[in-house]
Amino acid sequence: MSNRTAKAQYRKQLNGLRDLWNAFDPIGVMDDPDWPRDACDRYLPKTLQLLNSRSGTLTLARTIEDTARDEMHMPVSHEAAIDFSRKLEAWFEKPGSTRDE
Repeated sequence: MSNRTAKAQYRKQLNGLRDLWNAFDPIGVMDDPDWPRDACDRYLPKTLQLLNSRSGTLTLARTIEDTARDEMHMPVSHEAAIDFSRKLEAWFEKPGSTRDE
């Protein structure tokens, strides 16, 4: 894979993760059309790293909980974090949506 292709793939992955984080919306702001859609971008590289390393649902959920609590100042339930982790993992494993193009 060329460097250009790898960069394009990385951008595609980050865009997909942005959509998922925005849909998760732990602080409840995405109904506001004026809210910036890139507000969660700083969480995307860590999320992608955990998915790439296949860290597992529980590790991913703990990171989501920590991020929501410590950076967004909006705790999420463990169950919500687990559900979101599973959605992230399913998206990541879906052919064509991340790595397989």
